[in-house]
Amino acid sequence: MTRDELQADLAFVRTLAEEGREAPLLGGAHCIFWGLLTAGAFAIHGYLMISAPPEGNGPAFALLWGAFGILSTIGGFLLRRRVCTLPGLASIGVQAERRIWSAAGAGLFMVALGAIARMLLEQDYNAPNIIPGVGFAFYGAALLATAHLSRHVWLG
Repeated sequence: MTRDELQADLAFVRTLAEEGREAPLLGGAHCIFWGLLTAGAFAIHGYLMISAPPEGNGPAFALLWGAFGILSTIGGFLLRRRVCTLPGLASIGVQAERRIWSAAGAGLFMVALGAIARMLLEQDYNAPNIIPGVGFAFYGAALLATAHLSRHVWLG
């Protein structure tokens, strides 16, 4: 292999890498799914809060959030399977997006578990009220980080 051929190959690899850096993000379907599922669950939760005292709606809250957990698990699994077949998984933006959102989701899951545990152990029916604020903070931080690392500034 001559020096010119080697330089041409390196230029080709560099071009591929630079094009991959600008690959589209793949998390849009996740955002839509989680946004609709969460908004629907909060709407039903709000209705339950105003329809009767929270203490009287305990089974309804359990059913609502149990269904939320089941639907989120199934939907998350199906979306991950779909995304794994799409091109662009190796781009820096997609890699950052996956790691950042996984961390935000895990953090919110732990806060939700803690709030639910407090509600059950101490009969503090207001404990889960912390979840939306923490969710907005975590997801806002995830959007900002994804926007910065992927150079899709409109996400910020």
